[in-house]
Amino acid sequence: MQLSKIIRGLAAIFVTAGILLLLDLENRKTSDKERTLHIAVFKIASRKVLDEAEKGIMEALASRGFSNGKTCVIERFCAEGDMPVANTIAQNIVSSKFNMVITISTPALQVMANANKKGSVIHIFCAVTDPYISGVSITGSAPDQHPGHLVGIGTFQPVEKTFEIAKQMKPDLKKVGTVWCTSETCSEACIKLARKKCAELNIELVEMGIENSTQILETAMSVTMHGVDALWVGGDNVVETGIDQMVNAAAKARIP
Repeated sequence: MQLSKIIRGLAAIFVTAGILLLLDLENRKTSDKERTLHIAVFKIASRKVLDEAEKGIMEALASRGFSNGKTCVIERFCAEGDMPVANTIAQNIVSSKFNMVITISTPALQVMANANKKGSVIHIFCAVTDPYISGVSITGSAPDQHPGHLVGIGTFQPVEKTFEIAKQMKPDLKKVGTVWCTSETCSEACIKLARKKCAELNIELVEMGIENSTQILETAMSVTMHGVDALWVGGDNVVETGIDQMVNAAAKARIP
């Protein structure tokens, strides 16, 4: 009788120990899952410059040991130029508790920063013309001049150099036309530099603003009717997405 009690007692201990081990294993699995780094890569639209930036990001992550599905989970998002969709994506990235988000372009930076004001997700930005005028609380490159969770690098387009080269190629260049989206801070930044440089080079800059990509072709053709010698495009996500329309307008006017 005493032996059977001992056996039953040992069996109870083994069963309890087994349950505890199973529970601990499940907890460790959950813990491992929670420790897996989740990275979101978010671009505003599919176009060559942004696609190449995304490719570079993926290659840089891989070269540093961040292999999707092995050492981390990487999810890629693209709004295809639709701002309501971009806002939804940004909110989803925050609510899904990603560890890090890498945004590509100025609009993606702005939308993501607005959704992530509490700093729930580490935010790295790239392919941004001028982060200091983007309205995301970045005033300089010092640690205390940007939110602690937000960091990146500005890559301003070579606006001034472009006009210098154009003048060298065509010394009698007198009038250049441009179409730009008036709601984009990156485009406005480029336009301001273009105005200044054109004034220095004695070039008249003929500007026409648009609100969306459906207006590009008609507006570009209107610009060419002002007798411009060439069309120029700055860092404008909307216009660059429809760059073929700018090319068509230039081709019809027989100008570069």
